[in-house]
Amino acid sequence: MLAEISSQYSWIPKFVVEIFLKHCFACQVRKPVKQQVVSKSIISLGVMNRLQIDLIDMRTRPDVVSNDIVYQWILNCVDHFSKFSWAYPLQNKSASEVAKRLRELFYVFGPPRLLHSDNGREFVADVIQDLKVSFPGMYFVRGRPRHPQSQGCVERANGVLTAALGKWLTTTKSLN
Repeated sequence: MLAEISSQYSWIPKFVVEIFLKHCFACQVRKPVKQQVVSKSIISLGVMNRLQIDLIDMRTRPDVVSNDIVYQWILNCVDHFSKFSWAYPLQNKSASEVAKRLRELFYVFGPPRLLHSDNGREFVADVIQDLKVSFPGMYFVRGRPRHPQSQGCVERANGVLTAALGKWLTTTKSLN
């Protein structure tokens, strides 16, 4: 509305237009109503109650321009309650390598009650399903397809981790 009025009456100062719009009843009625996004927040009751996992692709990073990278993926695991994060370098994103790293984590810290992942093939494979047999008290939850907001905690942690790694890779010129 402000841009509309300013384009027709450019000689009127902006603060005068804002005062007019604030007191104009018709302008207030015509203002679009902002829709509130209804989201159901995830509640965690303790440490290792819900663990969100995701993979970060390091092959497409702008600060990594070489093809001789040993570790091309990072398995990022975030405890939803404490926001504590574990990151494991992976040579490929095979389900067996992901399962191996998850077992290492679970043997040290214990398995979570809920393991929350996206629908990537590396998280749906039989090797990952075998974790259910090894850790019978653990449940698997998958987010909606093509909806990263369903596991926002690990997605935010991915952003923080990639930003920090990008700075480190740029300053050290290291690829691994």
